[in-house]
Amino acid sequence: MRRILRADPRGRRRTGFEPRRDDGGNLTVVLGARSERDQYRRREIGDGQPSRAADLAVEQNYKTSLRRRVGSTAHGFPANRTNRDENVHVTDAPAERRLNPFTKSSQGGRVLSALQLPIFLAHTPRGVGILTTTGRRTGKPRRKCLRAIRNGARVYLVMLGPAMLGVEREQAIAAWLHNIRADPKVHIRLSDGTHFGTAREIVDEEELATARVSYTETVNPFDYAECVFHTPGQASRPKIVALHSRWFDTGAPIVIDLT
Repeated sequence: MRRILRADPRGRRRTGFEPRRDDGGNLTVVLGARSERDQYRRREIGDGQPSRAADLAVEQNYKTSLRRRVGSTAHGFPANRTNRDENVHVTDAPAERRLNPFTKSSQGGRVLSALQLPIFLAHTPRGVGILTTTGRRTGKPRRKCLRAIRNGARVYLVMLGPAMLGVEREQAIAAWLHNIRADPKVHIRLSDGTHFGTAREIVDEEELATARVSYTETVNPFDYAECVFHTPGQASRPKIVALHSRWFDTGAPIVIDLT
């Protein structure tokens, strides 16, 4: 773990801890260390107060560099070979809406899912799933609305990665993925009913390629509304495929083996 100092809204300093591993994969304690984002900003603009334009430029560069490194397993984030290539697919993807509060943080994603839940319980459109996991601490069922693509006896999901949320890898693992790691038995409601199965993260290269095709090339009517929600401008099939390709390439692909 590493200890960092942050300023609260009232200008005072408070302490906190974040996970940190050395080159050997062992947890270490580094007192007074800056966060990865702060270190990047300090290298780029120093300790002074930058202009708003300069600050936004540095933030965008940080997120771009994060996309290229998101395949690392140093913090428990699943490796994806497509992310290790400098020419990752995300470069041609449409830009997300900058002021959309539901897509810029994990908390916003939870709020969005809670708002969608009663609608999708009444009618679950094709390409959408209501995933139910078991809470790793409470043991209670936890539901999450997300894009779900079925291909035979498998359902493909993606946990949106840090490049999408604009956060560091340590903070990017969603609660529902933590629940799956603790108990992979899940059930998911799709447009054709409720299915039970075992969820797991995809690490095999051939399976990743198959999952990517299914997840990104499948376009349903609901995807057009989703695309308008996430990106500015008019929705189109190429734009939807590019958007979902970025989600897949920067996120954590999950498969549910149906029973």
